[in-house]
Amino acid sequence: TYNQGGTFTVTLTACEYTSYDTCISVQSATITIYPLPVALFIPPPTQVLIGNQACFNNKSLNYVQLEWDFGNGKTSNLTDPVVCTSYSQEGTYDVELIATSSGGCKDTFRLISAVTVIKGTKLLIPNAFTGLASGSSNGEENVDPTLTNISTAENQVFYPYIVGILKSYEMRIFNKWGELIFESHEETDCPPADPDGLKNWKGWNGFYRGKMAKQDVYVFTIDVVFCSGDELSKTGYVMLLR
Repeated sequence: TYNQGGTFTVTLTACEYTSYDTCISVQSATITIYPLPVALFIPPPTQVLIGNQACFNNKSLNYVQLEWDFGNGKTSNLTDPVVCTSYSQEGTYDVELIATSSGGCKDTFRLISAVTVIKGTKLLIPNAFTGLASGSSNGEENVDPTLTNISTAENQVFYPYIVGILKSYEMRIFNKWGELIFESHEETDCPPADPDGLKNWKGWNGFYRGKMAKQDVYVFTIDVVFCSGDELSKTGYVMLLR
C-alpha cells in the first residue's frame, strides 16, 4: 500500500528457488499513485431565509471535479472556495458533494439536514442618497433589491433593500408639494422564472424632467408583495444630497 500519491519505481526480481544468490530476471516498471480525493464542505452556520443565498465553504482535497447536489433540485460543478445556492421553500435540506480525482477515484460527502430554510420578509429603506449624475435622465436605474448599498459610501440610487422572494414591488416619489416625480412598478412570477430578472428592477437615481432634482427632502411610498403572501408597505422621507 502507498500512504501518499506520487510516481514510484517497482522492481520484481526472480531468483532460483534453492539459491537466492542466483537471480535470473529483474523487471522494473514505473507506476503513478493518485492521491485519494476528499469531499468536504462546511454548511451555512445559521438558518437561511427563503430567497437568500446559502453559501457552502468548499474544503475538498485532491480533486479535479466536483458535483454538488443542494437538495433543492439544483446542482453545480463549481469548484470555487465558496459555492452558493438559494431555496424557494422552507424546510430542511440534505446536501451532497462528490469529489473526483485526476485518476478517476471518487469520494462522497453527504450532510443530513445541512440547511434549514425559514420564512422571512424584511424591508429596509435608506433615509438619504446622493443621486447618480451619470444616470438615466428619466430617473430610472436598474437595481437588484435583494442587495443593499445602504451602508456604503456610494449610495447613489434610492431603492428598498428587500429580504424574501418578491412577487411585486411598487415605489412612488413625491416632492413636498405632493407632485409625483418618480414611479416604478415591477412584477414577476412566483418563484421567479429568471432570478437574474430581479437585477433589472427600477430605483430612482435623482433625475426629474431630464435633470438632477434639487437637494431636498422627498416623500416615498413603497408597497411590496412577497410570494409567501406577505405584504409590506412603508411611507417615509428620503433626503437627496448633492
